This record gives sequence, structure tokens and C-alpha cells, in this order.
Amino acid sequence: MANSFGSLYVGASGIQNSQHGLNVVANNLSNMDTTGYVRQRTFFSDQIYLKNGQSAISNQQTGLGLKIGDVVHKRDEFLDRAYRQENGRKAYYDTAYEATEEVETFLNEGTGSAFSSSIESLYDALNQFATDPAAEEKQNLVVQKTQLFLSRATSVYQGLSDYQDNVNQKIKDDIDQINSIGKKIRKLNVEIQATEAGGVETAMAKRDDRDKLVDDLSKLAKISTKETPDGVLKVNIEGVEFVSEDRVNPISLYTDNTTGFVTPYWQQLSKTVNGVSERKEVFDTYLSDTAKNQDIGEVKSLLLMRGDHRATYRDFFRTDADGNYTYDTDGNIQEITTFQYNDTIESTKDGLKKPGLGKSVIMNAQAELDRMIHTVAANINDLLSPTETVTNIISRYDAQDTSNATNTEFNKKLSEMVQNGATVTVNGKTISLNSDEGKSLVIMDQDYAVVGADGKLPPNELFSRVAGEKNPDATQYQRYTKATITDSNGNSLDVYVYNDEDGTDLASQYTLSQLTVNNNLIEQPNKIPYKHLSGTINSDSSNLHQNDDIAYDVAKKIYECFDVENFTLNPSDTTATNFNGFYAKYVGDMAEKGNVYKTTSEVLNDTVESVSSSRDGVIGVNADEELENMIKYQNAYNASSRFVNTITQMIDVLLNSLT
Repeated sequence: MANSFGSLYVGASGIQNSQHGLNVVANNLSNMDTTGYVRQRTFFSDQIYLKNGQSAISNQQTGLGLKIGDVVHKRDEFLDRAYRQENGRKAYYDTAYEATEEVETFLNEGTGSAFSSSIESLYDALNQFATDPAAEEKQNLVVQKTQLFLSRATSVYQGLSDYQDNVNQKIKDDIDQINSIGKKIRKLNVEIQATEAGGVETAMAKRDDRDKLVDDLSKLAKISTKETPDGVLKVNIEGVEFVSEDRVNPISLYTDNTTGFVTPYWQQLSKTVNGVSERKEVFDTYLSDTAKNQDIGEVKSLLLMRGDHRATYRDFFRTDADGNYTYDTDGNIQEITTFQYNDTIESTKDGLKKPGLGKSVIMNAQAELDRMIHTVAANINDLLSPTETVTNIISRYDAQDTSNATNTEFNKKLSEMVQNGATVTVNGKTISLNSDEGKSLVIMDQDYAVVGADGKLPPNELFSRVAGEKNPDATQYQRYTKATITDSNGNSLDVYVYNDEDGTDLASQYTLSQLTVNNNLIEQPNKIPYKHLSGTINSDSSNLHQNDDIAYDVAKKIYECFDVENFTLNPSDTTATNFNGFYAKYVGDMAEKGNVYKTTSEVLNDTVESVSSSRDGVIGVNADEELENMIKYQNAYNASSRFVNTITQMIDVLLNSLT
């Protein structure tokens, strides 16, 4: 046993260690509700030993008690990693569900509900028009209800675009937050290094702050971390170094000049090749495989929900590098495949992979709405102001059968002129009608022409392109450009060449942002085509019209096109619906997607709570456990005090006995 004075050291160390233990317990309890606080644990180690002698097998030593070995955090690296991964995945699906819910709410309330009712109003107006196309009050009703329909459809589309802008701002804010967190982590790394450099003190409060920042960062993006031996925490985002030992690589933003949409990219990994900037984007949004942990982070989900542009009906169709439609062997426009819609599509312009349209909630809603409006506009315009290729028009004429019901003055003259080497000059370009380009040239089909009260050609379309309405001289944005066909015999024929939509020129497209009601019809509704020209072909090709017959057949077809069940929402939709059922299906499809995201989000919420609970069991403060430790240290303190008192009394007795 140690000598009496040495025993005082043992008792004193017990008092000091118990006091330190009580201080740690008190600190844990006082921070029990502090966000990000990690409970501390006290570890003891031996004090020095005094050598009293030496035996054959060991040294004879006397211990002088214990000392504080260290006060450490209690963390589990596996649980931290699991929590941060699932926290990021939950944020991804929470964001997707929120976007879907916002769009669904918008479509069901206010502007969306008003648009739904405008569809019914237009349908009723066309029904009345079909009963008496020549009645001016019914002509006027069609024009008015078309204006209302188009106005409310535009409001819905604009609302979706406004929400796109809100999401875009959220992306900016999140990137600013990510960069701010990176700077704070870097600063804490330096402070922790400085504090722990001597190997004596552990910067526990700063480590708590740093760990909390990493938890916050895990919600925004997919991250991975690694701590160096000297206490520096290195952070990667999407596999790229974000916080290193000596710097932060901030995320930069590229802003599209047309839409204002931002795209996060790594400045340090980007380069310029032949004067063209090649930016290394932070997030590959076309990758979203759960098994490969590609569906993690709020920012990635926001980018996916927003999309990269304002979507239109053209996004459902394949285009070449110049933005023009591609056609199959039968001459039909090719739709994108189900895989390209639901998964990934490769740009024909630059070869880059992009997420399928179906992955973007907002863009998909825009495209489906625009597809419906474009279909309505095209169907009605083609009935009121029909078009056809030169080849198909001249095929109606049968020179051998003068009694043929489809022989007209128009197709007869056109057929004869083509045989005589006819040419036409359109927009400064001369085209031979015997060439492939000339044969496929689309012109107004005068054989089936319907005109308004003024009896003039070309017939007025109901839906016009805004650019053509604002600038009458911009004929390329109007339905037709007037041209004159001439042949080698000096004959001439005035025709109206159809100005098709240009994939590279938004103003030329019959899309919501570029549509308006024909101003001629707004000013004079009776100019809406409602009667056949004399000498034109009857709709059943049985005879020619006489005396400007009222176009009941055309008006009926316009009304009936609303009831034909040949309309699908998107390439993966296999159940066709009619126009009247479109909106209900449109909203229902959005609700179905929302339910998928909601279910996934709820499952992930349970997962995160489970992992968080397990992690809190390690890093969190348990009041019962801390109270047990408090009693333990209090008892140890009391025992050490009594031990010191006993030794003191013994020494006092010994000293008194010597005197």
C-alpha cells in the first residue's frame, strides 16, 4: 500500500475526476435540446506509478490514482452515413411530391377550373354553330368562346411557367446555401486543426457545428466525407471534391439567356474548346436509379422538376439537328419512344443525354396542355381553311372521265400546268412542281375551300400566329403566302402556299405562347368560313357544290372532332380519350404521379426516422442515463472525500503519537 501522503494523491484524484465527470454530465444535460449537439463521454487513465522495489517477475509499484484520459464525442460513422444518404433521398422525393402537388392544386383550382369550364363553353358554341353556320349570332358566339378558351388556356400555361421560375429561384437559393456551408466547413476545419494541434484539447463544440453543417448539406445534394488524421473533413458532392484540405471549390451557375434558367456547374472542371465553353455540370439529371443512389438531393430533384426549357407539343416528337420533324417511311411524323419519354433522350444536336420529358413534372404538364391546344387549333384550322400537297390535288383530276365528280376547274388547270413544266416562286426561291419538293409543296386546297360572308380566298383560319397578326408584312407567320404558278405555255394560276411551322423559329409554331384568335374574325365574325364556293367538291366527293351551299358538313366535322377518341396525353398513354375528357385525364395523370411520389416520400420518412432514432441513441443525450452517471460520480466524489478524511485522520494520529 502507498505511504500515507501518497494515499492523499489517490483520494485527491478521485475527487477531481468525479468533479470532471459531473461537469461533463451537466454539460450534456444542459445541451440536451441543442440541435446538432453530440453527447460527451469521459474516459479515465492511470496516473503515474511510484517504483518501490523489484521482484523476480515484476516491478513493485504504487499507483497515485486516475486522471482524465479524454472527453470524446460518441458517434457511429455507419449510422451517420446511412442517415445522410436517406435524408438526401427523402429530400429528393419530398421535392418531387411538392412540385406535383403544386401543379395539381393549380390545375384543380382558380385558373385551372376556369379553363375546364371554357372547354365546355367552346364545345357548346360549336354545337350551335353546326346547326346553323350562316347565323351571325352563332358565328359571333364561336369567336367569343374561342377567345375565352384560348385566354384561359394561356393563363394555365403561364401559371406553370411562373412556377418554373419559382423553382428556378429555389435552385439559386440552394446553390448559395451549399456554397455558404462549404465556406463554413472550411473555416471550422482550420479552427479544429488549430485547437487540436497540441494533442491536448478536442474541439468538440466546433466538431458539433461541422457535423450539423454536413447533415444540412446532405439534404441538398449527394455527398461523401472523409476526415484526415489531422482533423480536416473533406467533402465531395456528386463525386467531385467540394471541400478539400486547403480550399473550397464553389458551385457556379450558368444562366440561359432565353429562359433565365440556371444550371449548376464546376468552374474548375470546365474548359473552352474552339471558342465554345464546355461546362462540367454538377448534376446528371437523366440518372435517377435508386439502386445506384442517383436519386439523392433536393437540388437535383428541383432541376428535374423544372426542366431546361418551356415545353411545347413539339417535345413529344422527334426532330433532327436543325429542329425539324423526322418522318417514318409512310411519311408520318415520328413520336419519341416510350423509353425516351419516361427515361432518357439523347439530343440530336449535341449528343448530350437529357432526362425524358415524363420525368419533369412541370415540363410534362406544359407539353401535354400545349399538345391539346395545338391539336384543337390544327383540326379546326384544317377544316375551315384546308390544305393539301400539289400531288394529291392533281391526282383527283381524271382527264379520261369528264363526268368524274372530283374534276374541278382548279385541279384541272393545275394538272395541265404541271404537265407543261409549271414552276412557282416562294420567298424568292423558284420551285419546279415536277420536282420532289414541288410535288410535296402544300397549298390551300381550293377544291374544298369554304369562305365567309365576303366570299374571298384564302379562307380565314380561327387560330392565328401572333407574329403574323402583329405584322401583316411578315407573311411567313401567316397561314399562307400568295404565289403564282406559271408554265411553259405562259399560263398562270394564283395559289396560296401554306407556311408550315419551323422547328427553329418559335414564332412560326401553333403553340400556346404564339397563338391568338384571328383578328379578322374578332372584327367581323361573319368572315368565319361557313359556305362552300360554287364548283368545289362535296365532302363525300359525290358532286360539286352549287350556289354557295352552306357548309353544314364542315361545321358538323368541327363539332364532332371534339368527340373523336383519338387523343392521348403522351407517348406512354395507351388509352385514347376525346377532347372533352382530356382535362379530367390530364389532371388525373398528374394526381397519379403525385401519389407515387407521396408514397415513396412517406416510406423514406419512416426510414429516415428509424435511422435517426438509432443515431440519436448513440449521439443523443439520454436524461436517464445521464442521471445515472450523475449519481455514480456524486457517490464517487463522496467516497473520495471520506477516503481523504480517513487518511488525514490517520496522518494526524501518527504525527501526534510521535510528539
